[in-house]
Amino acid sequence: MACDVTGDIYRSAIGGLSLLLTAVLPYHIAVTKPVLCIHRVLNPPLDKVICVLLAANWMWCKDKIGCKQGCELPFVLFFADRSSLTEFLEKTMNETISFDSYLPPAMAQKAADAGVAKANLGKWRMLALAVLAGAFIAMGAIFATTATTGSTLPFGITKLVGGLVFCLGLILVVVAGAELFTGNNLIVMAWASGKVSTTRLLRNWVIVYVGNFMGAFLTAVMMLFSGQYLFGNGAIGLNALNIANAKVNLGFGQAIVLGIFCNALVCLAVWLCMSARTTMDKILAIIFPITAFVAAGFEHSIANMYFIPMGLLIKSSAGAAFWSDIGKTGSDYANLTWGNFFVANLLPVTIGNILGGAVMVGLVYWFIYLRPQAKEQTEQKVTQIKVKRA
Repeated sequence: MACDVTGDIYRSAIGGLSLLLTAVLPYHIAVTKPVLCIHRVLNPPLDKVICVLLAANWMWCKDKIGCKQGCELPFVLFFADRSSLTEFLEKTMNETISFDSYLPPAMAQKAADAGVAKANLGKWRMLALAVLAGAFIAMGAIFATTATTGSTLPFGITKLVGGLVFCLGLILVVVAGAELFTGNNLIVMAWASGKVSTTRLLRNWVIVYVGNFMGAFLTAVMMLFSGQYLFGNGAIGLNALNIANAKVNLGFGQAIVLGIFCNALVCLAVWLCMSARTTMDKILAIIFPITAFVAAGFEHSIANMYFIPMGLLIKSSAGAAFWSDIGKTGSDYANLTWGNFFVANLLPVTIGNILGGAVMVGLVYWFIYLRPQAKEQTEQKVTQIKVKRA
């Protein structure tokens, strides 16, 4: 059924709801926060269709109440019968509709609900989304490698630039939609709440980890065949080799600690996104934590699934002209091996990422907001706030 609203109402909606508020309309209801207009559409045969025009962000309303059908107008919702309208009013008239960021208690509940949804994804869908996430993070790594190549800026500023552009990876994951192992460490909030079983939790982590590796590694292979590492007379390839070599030369314990700090920041970025109501909110929430972890030199297991294989592929496949251009040989990167990639870097960094994300962020916020006693106290405070506002 199409919603054929009259031209007058259409112009009023576009020009501003203030015109509607001053008009004489049947079934007109006005609520201060937000301004809400309810009126009957006059055009036959739709005279039984109730339209609701919301002052801002109608998608919030649609998501919350599950409206029966939407209109072509961006902020028009309508219901086919009076019972649907009654349901809408029962759920909204006594609530304050806010466009401010969600507060931490609500963020915790959103994180737990998201964990349930992620844990219950079908395995093939989960794998496909994980492959995308690996590729997205690799895109951020490509951007960072390119942007920091040949830099003559001070060390800290160069790292800052690399961190800023690396944010592309998590922005793509969060906004475009994908399954990232490090971010999915927050599923422990649903697990600790008893909403997700241990089997489901580990199933998600394993499938997503494997999918992330596939996406990141395949991106590295494609980048090798693209010859992008030869740009700048091999300067990009040299930077890629140096990044990979530095990572495999970390001590085991050092890599664990760097992994802990890294995923604490990554999961804090995801946590902050739980407060967001718009895409821009999410992007801004991501920038500072992700820039911080890259600039500080912390270790991200999924990013390393691109950084180190890229260096390894260049080392094993580059021609003599490349080595001549950069003034190096493969022997200068003796420790850059597949064994060191898996044992000296990926293993300890993954352990650190789990500790930093699942324990230092996920379980901590579960303890604060979602354990039974804390949840009861939070709900009492929320009730008190609503009473005061009323």
